[in-house]
Order: sequence, then C-alpha cells, then structure tokens
Amino acid sequence: MKIRKPLKHKGFINIPRRVTLLLRDGNLDFGFYNFLLHEVDWYKPHPTFGCIPKTDIDLAIDGGCHPSTIGRRKAKLLKYGLIEITENGYMKIKDFEKFTMRVAMKLSHLEVATLHEDIAQTQSIIAEVQSQIANPQHNRQEIEGSFNTYPHNDSKVSNDEIVNLDDIPF
Repeated sequence: MKIRKPLKHKGFINIPRRVTLLLRDGNLDFGFYNFLLHEVDWYKPHPTFGCIPKTDIDLAIDGGCHPSTIGRRKAKLLKYGLIEITENGYMKIKDFEKFTMRVAMKLSHLEVATLHEDIAQTQSIIAEVQSQIANPQHNRQEIEGSFNTYPHNDSKVSNDEIVNLDDIPF
C-alpha cells in the first residue's frame, strides 16, 4: 500500500515575473504550470531534485480534478517544451533552476522583452551559478580572504579592524 504525503502548506518558491511571458500566446494553462512548480522536489540531496515525484493520479487528487485532465495539461506542457519526462518517469520542469533563489534574484534585475531573450538569459545565469557551486573552494577563499584568524578565542576579525580582546567586557 502506497502512503500519500499530505500537501505542504508552508514554505515558498520564487517565481520570477518573467514567467508571465509564457502566457502571451494564450494557450498555456498557467495555473497548472504554477501548481506543478509547487509540487517540485526542491531538496537537493533527494534523487528526485527538480522533479515532481507524484503520479498523475496523486496530482489529480491534490489538484481536485480527474487524472485525464492532468494528462491533457501535461501533454500541452510537453508540446511547448516546458516540462520533460525523466528516465524514471518523473515530470521535470525544464530550467527549474530559474526558480531557485540565486537565479531568480539575478533574473529579477534584468530586462526582458521576448521569450527567446528569457531563455538565453536564464541559461547564461544558470551556467554562471552552477560554475560558482562547482567551485566552492574558490568561493570560500574569496570570502575568507579578507579575514584573519587569531588564535585567541578563535575570533575572526577583518583586516581593517584591530581589536584587543582584553578590552571587551564579558
């Protein structure tokens, strides 16, 4: 017997305003796309990270509709190239990284006029963020480079600031 997880009603996701570019042609069911974004597994250690780990039946129950409705809407999103099906049979939102905090914040500062511009900008920012994640040693050196570690109480003090720890009242 499969145990169903209850819907989550806490937390948040980042949805950049540029996602509304998907609505311009009038054929996309944005509500369903938004619903799927809420169902994505956003926890990186999970093997289903970036995927929707639910069946069409589970999605239909959570969405209050018939499984055939889920199938039709899923087919439309596949047709537009907004989702893909993984080897394990999970739905995956294409470029789901654009809804992560780092990428969404960077995208929010850029002007965009067309969906093609959105795709190009999104891919370049995702590549930039992934390279930053892939090189954590470099990032750590940048952060720690401006600090010295003093042996007394393992305090970290900026190079610009000299503090005598004996002067601090405890």
